[in-house]
Amino acid sequence: AEQIVCGAFNFAEGDYVPLARVGAVLPGNFAIGARKMKGVESNGMLCSARELGMGTDYDGLMILDRSSTPGMSVAESLGVVPDVVFDLAIEANRPDANCHMGVARELAVHFCVPFVRGETRDLSSIPQLALDRSLLGTPGCDALLLALFDDVSNAKVPEFVPRRLALAGMRSISAVVDASNYVMLELGQPTHPYDFAKLGSDVIGVREANAGETLLTLDGNSRVLGVARSSSVAAVDLVIVNDKDSPIGLAGIMGGQSSEIEPGTASVLLEIAHFKSDVIARTSKRLGLRSEASARFERGVDPLIAKEALGRFCALIETSPRHIRSYAEPFEARGVTLRTSRLFELLGEQLPIARLLDALAKMGFDLESSEDEAITLLVPSNRPDVVGEVDLIEEFARHYGYANIARQPLLVPTVGGLSFVQKRRRSLIEFSTARGYFEAWTSTLLGPEEQERIGDSERKITVSNPMAVEESVLRRSLLAGLLRATFANLRRRETRIGLFEVGKVFSHPTDGEKFPNESERGAWIFYREGAAAPSSYELVLDLFSRFGLALGEPWSMVRVAEVPPAAMAGAGFIGMHPHNALVLLRDSIPVGQFGEPNPIFVSQALGEPLRGAISYLELDLAKTLYETVVPVKSLAVSPYPRAEFDLSFAVPLDAVAATLESVALKSLGGFESRVALLDDYRGSLGQGGERPLTFRFRVGAPDRTLTEAEIREIRQGAIKAMSEVPGTTLRG
Repeated sequence: AEQIVCGAFNFAEGDYVPLARVGAVLPGNFAIGARKMKGVESNGMLCSARELGMGTDYDGLMILDRSSTPGMSVAESLGVVPDVVFDLAIEANRPDANCHMGVARELAVHFCVPFVRGETRDLSSIPQLALDRSLLGTPGCDALLLALFDDVSNAKVPEFVPRRLALAGMRSISAVVDASNYVMLELGQPTHPYDFAKLGSDVIGVREANAGETLLTLDGNSRVLGVARSSSVAAVDLVIVNDKDSPIGLAGIMGGQSSEIEPGTASVLLEIAHFKSDVIARTSKRLGLRSEASARFERGVDPLIAKEALGRFCALIETSPRHIRSYAEPFEARGVTLRTSRLFELLGEQLPIARLLDALAKMGFDLESSEDEAITLLVPSNRPDVVGEVDLIEEFARHYGYANIARQPLLVPTVGGLSFVQKRRRSLIEFSTARGYFEAWTSTLLGPEEQERIGDSERKITVSNPMAVEESVLRRSLLAGLLRATFANLRRRETRIGLFEVGKVFSHPTDGEKFPNESERGAWIFYREGAAAPSSYELVLDLFSRFGLALGEPWSMVRVAEVPPAAMAGAGFIGMHPHNALVLLRDSIPVGQFGEPNPIFVSQALGEPLRGAISYLELDLAKTLYETVVPVKSLAVSPYPRAEFDLSFAVPLDAVAATLESVALKSLGGFESRVALLDDYRGSLGQGGERPLTFRFRVGAPDRTLTEAEIREIRQGAIKAMSEVPGTTLRG
């Protein structure tokens, strides 16, 4: 025998009650231990239904059936068996499965077992009163049912109701509220009970909230209704109102505190309504208020299930209403026609249509007509997701089983593949990594002064809503980002750095355009401490050669100082040394730059003098390496000897040898020819500051050996053409 101290008075000698021994843990993580009460040792606790999480009665102990025996477990006495709780993720396109009945119907059809609905109370003898349509003062509500219950203060629900609610993650509150919540989970129809004494009338209505109207909801928050976040979008919130037109609940989402059910509530007005999904969804999102009810109305609730929900509610609390008021707009089942040819095309000729039609009939789809070419089905009221032929085909496929549908090969001749630009981009990355460069990714957004530090004074393209000020300006060149990455490596004492990047740059929109223009560029940067950096000119030659291009028409090269600064800045090529860097032109428009970055800008950006040399190359890829190579016929190799001669010219100090080579090649006409720079002497200069350049010419004909006269004519033509270049004269 155990000594237990208890303060309840609702039991008599011979009653059986639950006992929690020392060491037991009750719901809420309440551990039972030995303690003194009124100076007497108590070794356990006699429990009420609520303390066991099996009911709402707090007034006394839970009295068990007389058939129980001492020492029997409470679960065995109550006939409680282990439950299996399924955690289902129901997608928005299946509102019918967002309740226990919908899942049960689906399983019954799948396993070919009978589908049984929950017990409901017969309400045919209850007075049915009309509800004035004017009480539904909004198109957002098309049905409303009101049931008045006189005395529910002693109402009880079956023991499985609070237990199943707890397993579903909902707490037990009272018999009326528990029954309302249970009906919602079981049938998918939200219901809401109001304290009738607080209402003062058995008639309530629905209307759109006035702008700025407030409502204190059950969660204790005051909600401001009818106010949109944007002036361009109207805010439509539905409210439940009493006979004085005062809001008592937020329709389809949450009730108000003014009519909340309390322990002393005797009479209840139960509201069962049907609201339009989009209206509830917009209100819930705008107010940031989601509930179990709104989650169901947002997806779609069966408009014809209100009376069944009321009957189920009455069966759970074992009482009937005094009267029922209701109004519902007529519902017309939607017919959807399915072409059998389309069905067979997608799912196969062997589809057992008769068996699948039987499965759909059990799901509520009625057959309206059936012909050889088409089948017309009436969609049940609980399936707002089925609106067209493709939805019916999906229903057939689901009940047939996706695994039973034969796989079909794709009918297109080719699947996927890379475009020309994608192939070029991949080849470019492979080439760069093979040359020892590491691929970098730098942000397309720069700080407000980051481009100014490399000499870009053009108008900025600023983002209107940047995440941070340091990333608020769209880049116009890849140089700033690659310099930042290079400096980050320098601070980690790296002495040899090679990076490349393929990325987008942006330019101001031209006349009539709303958005900035985008172009893709490739950039390479190389740093070597204490030594000269590799020639970026050689990198240009290698890149053009790799992609089958040749420097020459339509491209040309000049020094940065020879291009107007406005043209360079407008094209987004900035930050280079004016006399130790070249610009690649296409039809006189800059499409690339390479050489040495301006050391002044580099030092300012780094914050200290640079201890080595940097070479840099940046190309507009669409106008250079992404060019389509036009195949040309190669001339046959001539078996005849070729003539060679050298010519030396005095040229200006800043002349570009490649430009003179191009002029020389043009002068040689249709002969097989080659011109190469033989010597660029940088010793003592001429009187005018010129420097000598020596070129070697190699000329031949495909069908004969050139005569002395022809060679003299070719030589004189080359001298004449190159002498026409300003500042260029033949040296004696």
